[in-house]
Amino acid sequence: MTYYPYPKGRTIPIADESFGTISGRSDVVTLKNKYQSLVDDKLTDVWNFIHRMEDNESNINWADKDVKSRRAVIKTLIDDENLKLSQLENALGNARADDKQSWDKTTDVLKEGSKSPINVYSNRGVFESGTGPIINVPRSQFPTRYQNGPMKDQERQISSDIKNIRDKIIYEKQQYVKSVKNYDALLQAFTKDLIKVDEDLKRYQYLLEEGRKKISECRYTNSFVYRFSSQKNKLDLELDTTKHDVSKAIACINDLKSRISKYSLPTTENSEHTYSIF
Repeated sequence: MTYYPYPKGRTIPIADESFGTISGRSDVVTLKNKYQSLVDDKLTDVWNFIHRMEDNESNINWADKDVKSRRAVIKTLIDDENLKLSQLENALGNARADDKQSWDKTTDVLKEGSKSPINVYSNRGVFESGTGPIINVPRSQFPTRYQNGPMKDQERQISSDIKNIRDKIIYEKQQYVKSVKNYDALLQAFTKDLIKVDEDLKRYQYLLEEGRKKISECRYTNSFVYRFSSQKNKLDLELDTTKHDVSKAIACINDLKSRISKYSLPTTENSEHTYSIF
């Protein structure tokens, strides 16, 4: 985690004098410096988590858009595939109708003739053999344009288009799953950071209260000398939180929670993103 230095509270040197030891003031100074360092470091951890979550939020937003974009691409490809399948079905239907017309033409040509073995031709090639009367008709009159006919070319092109689309769908689905997993990992990491920052904030407040309590229970702070000492002396011995801006930290955390609530985990039952929506 990147460390962002945060302003520290005031600490005071331990007085090297017999009076501080006798009066107990040096004990208060030791406690004040110890707990000042603890609360400063803990609030620094809180702000570092906040800064990291703010950085990660932009990554989550990008990942969310990436997942939605890839899902839209897949749906478009599936629509294209369905359209091509419909076109192929229509082309095959036209070919079957053309076959029937070719059959009728062939049988008309073969109404007269000898009982020689014959092949009946259509636009889709030789598809029937048999015997029957036949006349001496040039073979060029038989409809045999299937192999190079426009109908066959159209079917080949549509079939090729369908294959290309299905290859793209396979690739995009693989990328989609990777995008969802990345989105899932980012969102779960963010959720864990929210838990940790809440724990660190509670720990900060606990240390602050514990330090204040221990300082207030010291012999010096309950003495006649402390009671009539200067206001500056009393402030110096208190834990300094003037630069901590805890209310701002709490507001930032609540704002992050509110903004992240619009995202949903892809692996949950009612999520917007799922691994198997297609």
